Amino acid sequence: MHLNVQKINPIFEIQHQFIEAYPFLKLEFFRFPQRKQPLSENVVIKPVNDIKYFDTYYCNWKINITKTRTLQQVETDLELLFGLYALIYRKAGTQWIATGMMSDYTLQQQNEEGRKQTDKLLNKRKLAA
Repeated sequence: MHLNVQKINPIFEIQHQFIEAYPFLKLEFFRFPQRKQPLSENVVIKPVNDIKYFDTYYCNWKINITKTRTLQQVETDLELLFGLYALIYRKAGTQWIATGMMSDYTLQQQNEEGRKQTDKLLNKRKLAA
């Protein structure tokens, strides 16, 4: 499984490919490394921007996002290839939470954890209604 990235791709197309593979994970791009949460809006790269504004090479890329890769490996690949800082978020109910402290987990582990947390929260709401 790969993210297929071309220079003409807007960020949202890359994000869409990622969330199709991992529906309980989300990929965000930033101009600078992000350490603090919550993030200010001015550091997030808008999804309508094309990769060509950030990538100085004239290549198309395939980024490995197989289920055994860790969050850190994928984030590092994106940084090395495009010079963009990426963070992967996990869904928890209706919110997205940063996974920074869990960057050594695999994409599959984080996606499954997101599925469990979301199901648990949605079931609680159904019972309360």
